[in-house]
Amino acid sequence: MIHLHKLLCGLNLLRIGGNILGSYYHSSNSYKKCSCDHSHKRSCPAYGTFWQTEFITVPFGDPFPFNHVGPLAGGVSLLNPTTIHFRQFGDYRVSFISSINTTLNPVFPHIPVITIFLNNNPLANSQGDFAIQMNTSSNNECLQLVGETIVTVPANSTLQLRNNSGFNRQSIVTCDNGINSVELTVTKLS
Repeated sequence: MIHLHKLLCGLNLLRIGGNILGSYYHSSNSYKKCSCDHSHKRSCPAYGTFWQTEFITVPFGDPFPFNHVGPLAGGVSLLNPTTIHFRQFGDYRVSFISSINTTLNPVFPHIPVITIFLNNNPLANSQGDFAIQMNTSSNNECLQLVGETIVTVPANSTLQLRNNSGFNRQSIVTCDNGINSVELTVTKLS
């Protein structure tokens, strides 16, 4: 295995984290296992957190805006109020939480859907679709919709959270009681 490893490194065919040699080379610390200097660059941390403190109404199809930025590293940035930019390729953990106000938007059944869009496209196979369902007006309150997934992000990509409530094309109205209306955190895993 060592000779094959050196041969593949020498030919620059060893894909760290890939499937060429199976799971032996799949760990995030696998750059330490390859003896050739040019075969893999050390991955730098990349992360960011973004949130909205104002009461917002997001129409069907529109992205959620952010008005605050927390710690950022590794090329993660807020490109504009609704779009996150990723400079580095990698697998990222994407998690968000949004308040959902059914008092100011009493549409029942109330089925708000928030979808993660990568490069203006929803993630495949509904991987980035998150929803809650309230069937009656007895659910007239402030609730939280939470979503989390791991997604492979190409270099120089963009990400948005969008209102994708296709059931009745309803707006998503957030709560206005001193909490963040929406928060998004992204963390590079590999």
